[in-house]
Amino acid sequence: MRRVISRTDPNKLPPLPLPLYVRSVGYNEADNDWTEFFPAETKKFVQIFWGVKGEGEIRIGNSTHVLHRNEFIYHLPGEDHFHTSLSHVWAYHWFTLDGPMAAAFMQGYGYPREAMQAGTCPVDLFLQLETLMREMSPYSQRKMLSIAADILALAGSRDDSNTSCGQIVSRFINLVQENYSNPTVNINELSDQLKIHRTTLTRLFKERMLVSPGEYLMQLRLQRALSLLRETDYPVYEIGEMVGIPHRGYFCRLIRRTTGVSPKVYREQLSMI
Repeated sequence: MRRVISRTDPNKLPPLPLPLYVRSVGYNEADNDWTEFFPAETKKFVQIFWGVKGEGEIRIGNSTHVLHRNEFIYHLPGEDHFHTSLSHVWAYHWFTLDGPMAAAFMQGYGYPREAMQAGTCPVDLFLQLETLMREMSPYSQRKMLSIAADILALAGSRDDSNTSCGQIVSRFINLVQENYSNPTVNINELSDQLKIHRTTLTRLFKERMLVSPGEYLMQLRLQRALSLLRETDYPVYEIGEMVGIPHRGYFCRLIRRTTGVSPKVYREQLSMI
């Protein structure tokens, strides 16, 4: 089964001036030993693949990668497309991007050039792309970009809430959000509550969130503090206490390090906007 929906002339950019466009979208379900090859000069676009069944081989440059169910991989413009089914049925959803900023847009996500675990394929979003592609109005072209961005964001979310790692990270985030205002709360205490060694927590958390648990706690406290400075008239020292940073001098130094100005000046600048 193969489904392809594209612009009437996929090689011609729409007249609507956008930095990039969804060029085509579809679904492929291939039997064992199915192979396709298209040379690099014919593929002047980004192509995204999200596996939903079986496994298949995708070559990127001189490297060979196997795309499994719930994995994500992509081609950049000017790459050979060499794909081979390795199972009885290999199925994946896909879409392509083109336009002046397509490659930079894709690379900006920082995803590895290999198959990566991405969680359950958001089939409904791919189907929305198909519906909008058939419409091809100015609105649909703009809307497709927002849906494409949603798909790419989900690819990096690693929906592993059912795994032990995902559950630990989720529980840590919940604990931080519930207890950040308590100045005695720190990573040692939270790791004890989670019954996990601090070193293990740090490693798992950084793999998922790209920051350490301690940095996450401090970022949350500062985020709340800046909101209170913007939205309330509480004295600065009270705000520090409310977000778990009761030492006024330290709190002011953190705000200055974050915003470049003191809490008082930060408030004054906002009042002039």
